Amino acid sequence: MEAFLDDFAAILTDESTLRQLIVWLSAGASVVLVLGAAVITMNVFDPVRRRVGNLGGEKPENRRLMLKVATAMGPVAAFVLPQKELERHKIVMQLSRAGFRSPAALQAFYFIKTLLIILAPLAVLIGSNWMPQMETGKVLTYAMFASGVGMLAPNIVLHRLVDKRSRALSNGFPDALDLLVVC
Repeated sequence: MEAFLDDFAAILTDESTLRQLIVWLSAGASVVLVLGAAVITMNVFDPVRRRVGNLGGEKPENRRLMLKVATAMGPVAAFVLPQKELERHKIVMQLSRAGFRSPAALQAFYFIKTLLIILAPLAVLIGSNWMPQMETGKVLTYAMFASGVGMLAPNIVLHRLVDKRSRALSNGFPDALDLLVVC
């Protein structure tokens, strides 16, 4: 433990290592913030909430947001959305298995993915302004790495949501079967 504390103290006294640590922490915080916003946005498109809201007589406000996302995605949809029908179907099926059955879910997913690809390296580049001693090559490498993380993170989150939902369904199936037998 004492060796760890000595190493940590050495990191805090070395200015260049401390600056790199701050860049990585700020990039990580940016990714977590954007992924959190993505999860919140994906929850807006939750079909169960929409159906329950419609049963209660509430006006669906989510349609405005979905329309805004579809409108914002419109001009770049040809460049961002997958061109092959097989690839598009695969993502739509994963979104459906995760519980997002809205027609605009594919556009929202790729909108979030596009935002992450653009905003993550932008956050690294803005964060590098506070570290003037960092070399340009390192900054560009970190920005490219952040862009790669922004490209892969939504797929990872979607895969985890599919796993979580399938686990919940498989765990709930025996209870539903027991209720059917009893009734």
